[in-house]
Amino acid sequence: MGSAAPEDLDALRAKLAVWVADARSAGLEDEDIYALVREVLSGGAQ
Repeated sequence: MGSAAPEDLDALRAKLAVWVADARSAGLEDEDIYALVREVLSGGAQ
């Protein structure tokens, strides 16, 4: 995955897993989560 160090990827993966769990607890489904991620990556959430 790119040039990120494995330990950085592990830390980011763990944070993302918590975020996804929080999003699901808030009632979001996978499609909602994908839409949010796409929005953030495209700069739409700034």
